Amino acid sequence: LLFCIPIIQGQLPYYNEEFKNETAIFFENQGELRIIGAHWELVTYVPLINYDNRYDQLSTEITNMTHHCKDMLSEYEVCSRFAHVVKTMFMEIASQREQMYESIGRYVNTDSKISSVIRSRRGLINIVGSAMKTLFGVCDDDCTKETNSNIEKIETSNENMLHILKSQTTVVKSVVQGIGSTSTEMNNLYLELGKKQADIYKKLNEAANHTHTIETMILSNRIHNIFTALLTQFSYETTTISAIITAARTGILHPSLVTPRELARQLTQIKLNLPVNLNLPMGIKPNEIYELSKITKMAVYYSGSQIVFLIKIPLITELELTLFKIIPIPHKIDTNHSIILKPEFQYVGITKNRRQFTTFTETQLLSCTETEIFNICPEFQPIQHESVRQPCEVSLFKNPEILPNNCEAGIIVITKNIYHKLKYANTWIYTTNSDTLTITCQGEREPHIVKLQNQGLINLKPECRAYANDIVLNPTREIKSKYY
Repeated sequence: LLFCIPIIQGQLPYYNEEFKNETAIFFENQGELRIIGAHWELVTYVPLINYDNRYDQLSTEITNMTHHCKDMLSEYEVCSRFAHVVKTMFMEIASQREQMYESIGRYVNTDSKISSVIRSRRGLINIVGSAMKTLFGVCDDDCTKETNSNIEKIETSNENMLHILKSQTTVVKSVVQGIGSTSTEMNNLYLELGKKQADIYKKLNEAANHTHTIETMILSNRIHNIFTALLTQFSYETTTISAIITAARTGILHPSLVTPRELARQLTQIKLNLPVNLNLPMGIKPNEIYELSKITKMAVYYSGSQIVFLIKIPLITELELTLFKIIPIPHKIDTNHSIILKPEFQYVGITKNRRQFTTFTETQLLSCTETEIFNICPEFQPIQHESVRQPCEVSLFKNPEILPNNCEAGIIVITKNIYHKLKYANTWIYTTNSDTLTITCQGEREPHIVKLQNQGLINLKPECRAYANDIVLNPTREIKSKYY
């Protein structure tokens, strides 16, 4: 009643096994299975308020520089040319920033003149579009309300990471790579720029003829250097944030936001706070988390001058199951008719000691995720223990000597040869009155002729191909083994 896949032995490039002529079920091994017992939410967010403030500061200082150039009579031409270059660069960055914000539903008003930008800068942080815009995934009003509440908790705690055990949530305040690390230095440059511009304006007013001195020239050069550094950095910030938003629209955490090493550290902290009997479905080393995007659900939204990433990580139970596909094998009763079992379910997950199990339909299995190690599935049916009321297919798994009474069967008419390829092996289950396979293999001159009857399975080596009357059996060279 229970069939296993044999290993090809000897020198033959194929193995053919005819099943006994009895009503049976073939259990095709689909690999290891783990059941999702709960979820842990990882919230990481990027505040944009400092980025907006730096935009305002640059706007103000560029306008101040334009005014100072008018007072530098002897250096007016050089100063005004530099001011023009700075304004042009800034407006290009401002245009990119405007497009970036429009893509997330926030509209800002920019003008070709810096002075207009300055006059309206208070309105730059006002949202003309939607107050909350989802960029990827699903996060309704209740979801955003709870997430924003958790973000407020970490903001008031002055911590970079906060674990909220009651709601099984970890909140992380992200620092964009290449921006956060230079934040202090950039803030100092903004302060220095404001001071230097105030100093040069004061010295020009003190000079009777507004002519330059060595000191004002040094101040002017320093101001130009600071402007160059700040514009370069702000351009980098704008480009990086744009890349983060673009990646977010596809459900991807941009490496500038969270590197694999940082994510591994966050997962390590999460693992220490997990409930008993639950675990992460993957390792927590940087080289082990590459499948995170496959097994998690992500929602990304913009709200309150910040981009929020909500990552829902499944937590698996300790119960180790193996998933099997249930394939009924027909039992021929005359030339055209066969009797076949009618299983209740299409898949069964069962423990190695065969004492606990759960079942799945084909549709339910679509909600599962296949990783390199095992399948991860929601618990559609509760875990059951063996009993007299268990489904027929589960009873047959123990290969009983007689067919259980609760097994339902039906009569079918088979008018053609049937070949069903197994998922993880170059093996086909066949049902036929009579068929002949011509098997050709690379490196062999003569083909192998194999006659098939009734039901059975045939296994081919990867370098071979089998030709039947109506079909061709074509093995796959790369098979991911799921047989244990």
